[in-house]
Amino acid sequence: MGGTRTWISDRSNISDLSDDRTKVVRCQTSILGQSERMDVGRTVNLLVSDCSSSMESVIARNDRRQKIIGVKDALSTFLVNSQESAYISVITFGDTADVLCDMQVRGQNPYGMLQQIQQISPKGLTAMCDALKLAIEQCKKAPQGYVIRVYVLTDGLPTDGDPLPIAEILKRTYPNLQIHTIGFGCGNKIDEGLLRSIASRSASGEPFYYHVLDAVKLTGILKRQSRNLYK
Repeated sequence: MGGTRTWISDRSNISDLSDDRTKVVRCQTSILGQSERMDVGRTVNLLVSDCSSSMESVIARNDRRQKIIGVKDALSTFLVNSQESAYISVITFGDTADVLCDMQVRGQNPYGMLQQIQQISPKGLTAMCDALKLAIEQCKKAPQGYVIRVYVLTDGLPTDGDPLPIAEILKRTYPNLQIHTIGFGCGNKIDEGLLRSIASRSASGEPFYYHVLDAVKLTGILKRQSRNLYK
């Protein structure tokens, strides 16, 4: 069985983040037991997260934490629950887009990646197009035969153009790629039509799009994604 871990900063080398003794700094995550994980070890996972200034606003009326806190907890949960053999890259976008964590095997430096995620701070606009361009470059590093999954998380509208053509380039270039889009927050501040169009579609034709209004559901979605392949 899994559980919540509170981590401290005095461990420099972590080999198994699911071990009960594992501790890392300032992070609340829900950790799955090994028996709960599906075989998602042969995946490449790009976490593309909005960190614009709107992420400083509160999550909801009944949750006065900043959205960025919920986002960092959700990204950390995905990382902790992923298989050690899976590849992970983290891209953030505000005024500019940046590769926070270059693509690497999850088991290579999980503690360092967690520290980088916890240091994310909101700033500026919403450069989603530039973030997807960086995703194209990161995908070039993906091992052959792996399923590539791109998760685009935002609470607002892109401010640097239309990201749909860039998303279409990703889909055409990598037939084994899935784009999952997540709208976080009030619906009238999110272009749901755009996010649905960017998202890949399941075998049933439904887009891989999720709209969530609270951090618990956001964390739950990414936890499920870390252990399941959806087709």
